Amino acid sequence: MIDVLEKVGVLGVPGDAIIIHHDRGHPMKELIYPLRTFVKTGPREQLVRSMEEEPVNSIELAKRLRKTTLFSHIEPDQLVQLLEQSPEHQVRTGVELVMPGQQLQDHLIILDGSVEARRAWSTAEGVEKSYAWELSVKAGGPGFALLTASAGNISVRAISDTQYVALSGDAVDDLLGWSELYRRLPQARNLKIFHHLPLENVALALERMAEREVEAGETIVTQGEPGDASYVILSGEAEVWQTDPFTDEVFSAGVRRDGDAFGEEALVQNAYRNATVKMTTPGRLLVLAKADFDELLKPIMVHEVDAKTAHRQFEEDSVRLLDCRYDMEFDESRIPVDVALIQVTPPDDYGYVSLGVSVDVVAAAVECASLVIAEANTAMPWTMDDSTIHLDRMQHLVEIEPAVIEYVHQPTEHEVVGRIARYIAGAIDDGLACWPQTRRSKACAPIPWRTSVECG
Repeated sequence: MIDVLEKVGVLGVPGDAIIIHHDRGHPMKELIYPLRTFVKTGPREQLVRSMEEEPVNSIELAKRLRKTTLFSHIEPDQLVQLLEQSPEHQVRTGVELVMPGQQLQDHLIILDGSVEARRAWSTAEGVEKSYAWELSVKAGGPGFALLTASAGNISVRAISDTQYVALSGDAVDDLLGWSELYRRLPQARNLKIFHHLPLENVALALERMAEREVEAGETIVTQGEPGDASYVILSGEAEVWQTDPFTDEVFSAGVRRDGDAFGEEALVQNAYRNATVKMTTPGRLLVLAKADFDELLKPIMVHEVDAKTAHRQFEEDSVRLLDCRYDMEFDESRIPVDVALIQVTPPDDYGYVSLGVSVDVVAAAVECASLVIAEANTAMPWTMDDSTIHLDRMQHLVEIEPAVIEYVHQPTEHEVVGRIARYIAGAIDDGLACWPQTRRSKACAPIPWRTSVECG
């Protein structure tokens, strides 16, 4: 049978692991998942509820479903989670659950009532045929009736008031695939990094991973080095250490144990290691080379869009922008800057301006840019420390008077947020962050060697 299924393309064989792929358009699907299953699981009152009672118990239903061939290999906790995420429906007599000509995409668990399923097909001679059958859950009958997902032309209609749960066929197939993977590779069960990735990619990644024995005290990755592989701990424990790039202070950033992964961040960002990982006990690691990571995992871990798409999504308010840039990205030329358009205060008597509220990455961008265009905003506050730059660094300066650009956050009354704000306010003396207005020049002074400056 396996040979037959492989020939018709139902089974994909990556290495030794056989994974059943979800292909609804294939006629052999019905050989893998029978069209229907009746299960007698005990008194109906224990499983089926009336329209007025509390929702069905997912744990109890999962136990009963696992007695069927289809669900027997799915992990109990995974099946419970799927049931809790799946919609429960109540329909009246005559309602079409699946319209004629459509495919049954979900596995239907009939908890109460009756449905009629009808399959239609054409013979080799072009004769249209159909076959109908009834699935019922009645007093004294089976605990539930199961109508599995099907690729054929099938329709389903309620012939009495019916209550049912719809389990996604794709989700069930994924869980069955994971169960098969766990059976063949037991260590995959505890690999947390893979749990939210597509099964096919995980299976291929596991095939390409090399197992490595490590000793206590062995350094696996070093901060500042380029990323060349990602790691998963099969057994053992490791400490994570980081060095502050400004103070050179070394501090512990956590511990990694069985099932934990590390090293993938540098590969995702195509950057240098941001921490040092050192084993504290002997252990075993799985190692995935950068080339394999880039091929199998990175494309599904990082979703990139072009600038035009990002702008449209922002205009449609379907995404929010999160500025995660930092100064060193500019210093390392990871973010090339040709033109920097910035807002500053009007200059003081010595030709200096303040970046005001833009005390984040703007100073680094100005240093890297070949052309700096500054808007002197009369409403911009003058902030201290490293936020001042001289007019010599600018090519153009224009005075404006709009409101200062700011991020607007939703107000919150959370006690922790208020406590943080009070701590920060208590640590800053009045007048320390901003110069009073009297310390600032009232107008822009002309810059003799800049013909394009428009200051009053």
